[in-house]
Amino acid sequence: MSPERDELLYRDLDKQRKQTIADAMAAGIAPNKSMNTGMPSYNPNTGQPMQINEGYLVENVKKIVDNYLIDNFGPVVEEAIKGTIIEMYAVERIKEVLQENREMIKTLVYETIREIQAKSKAKA
Repeated sequence: MSPERDELLYRDLDKQRKQTIADAMAAGIAPNKSMNTGMPSYNPNTGQPMQINEGYLVENVKKIVDNYLIDNFGPVVEEAIKGTIIEMYAVERIKEVLQENREMIKTLVYETIREIQAKSKAKA
């Protein structure tokens, strides 16, 4: 974007923000109400900017993230583990069946190879 376009965008946004503040003040909304103006909220009793307890904020954000991960990531991991266990069991079971039927499979493979050889000789 060009610098002129950036400047126009900034001016429009600033004008809109100022208009929103003016409209809110005209409507009687106090500055400490939840209004996303980019200005700090003020304590109505002292007139001082309100202080944010950083530790409290960090703890609450951690709790929210932890709950989100537990709710959404837990089932994904559970299904992945179940799928892995089922796949491992299936592979082991297939190996057992192949070992139990080794002679039958060997005979079947030899017969199939002989049939293919006979067909290829017939074509030639």
